[in-house]
Amino acid sequence: MVSQQGVNGAIRHCYELTTALGNSGESILLVHKPGAWISSQAFPPRVQLLESSFQRRPRELKRVAGELRRCGVSLVHTHLSSANLFGVLLARLFRFRSVATCHMPHLQPHWWWNDRIICPSKATAGFQNRVNLVPRSRIDVIPYPLNCRSFQPRHTAATVRTELQIPADRFLICVVGDVSARKAPHILLEALPKLIAAGVRPHAVFAGRLVSDYEKRFRATLSDLQLQPFVSVLGLREDVPDLVNAADCVCLPSTREVTPMALLEAMSLGTPVVSTKVGGVAECIRDGVDGWVVDANEPDQLADRLMTLGLDFALRRRMGENAARYIQERFSTDVVLPQILNCYDKTCGQRQAARAA
Repeated sequence: MVSQQGVNGAIRHCYELTTALGNSGESILLVHKPGAWISSQAFPPRVQLLESSFQRRPRELKRVAGELRRCGVSLVHTHLSSANLFGVLLARLFRFRSVATCHMPHLQPHWWWNDRIICPSKATAGFQNRVNLVPRSRIDVIPYPLNCRSFQPRHTAATVRTELQIPADRFLICVVGDVSARKAPHILLEALPKLIAAGVRPHAVFAGRLVSDYEKRFRATLSDLQLQPFVSVLGLREDVPDLVNAADCVCLPSTREVTPMALLEAMSLGTPVVSTKVGGVAECIRDGVDGWVVDANEPDQLADRLMTLGLDFALRRRMGENAARYIQERFSTDVVLPQILNCYDKTCGQRQAARAA
């Protein structure tokens, strides 16, 4: 069950997981909101779709429970807040087993009522245990699965740079995700003058939704630092793998994260990453091996790491190669899916024939 209509890292995770489960032979009923992005995607034949408002009313709970029973579902796996609470009520009222994945830690007592919780990082698991009082014995730390074969560029780096009118000698920094206060792209803007002064010749591209209540601050920083020739704000893009592949590095200056899919996807393509040390980021990046981690809200630290990459092509290539290997060894679907199925087995006591994702 997934209760967000748009698309972000958590939704892409749900899509990858549902597809992987369907391809592995599991029968899946994907419960989603009307008009959700995920409902328009292609799935294996063993995946069925069901719309729900996720309104916590007896009629809707009973209707969804009936559909789950009809499809032979015995385990409910929920993603995101509305689905999490809806799934707990379903499980308790209609005797389903429940697993919930934590994509963003919040103080929410209903987490305790799940049979098991999947956390993509040790940091998130610690939060659930400490704040929501979920026993450690009911928490599984399992990274997001990444289908490296599906996240692939369709065009060459040279083609992408030509389209964006970015010269080949520019140090291309890509930022994927909402342009929002939580993602803190203004920190990268504040770091760029130091790179320019060092002769790095950077160009930053932002691929994501420009959030209205943050836009004024972002535009003001861009104007005050006179960075317009060095920045492209692209909005939502369908060609993110092309942008990441064309970039010299991917940067995430966020103040709050769990396990950013954008970083894992960049690393899978062999693009080095520079990110703030928030949430589970430090569990994804081996500092100095695959990329760099820096403190949040520290533009000088960020500038120093970006400058190091910008001035050393061999280092960028080596870090990128390390990153691609690491993703394949730890985060690929083939490695992670058995861990999720094991969580299901522990929840149900034995393998069940159908799941609600």
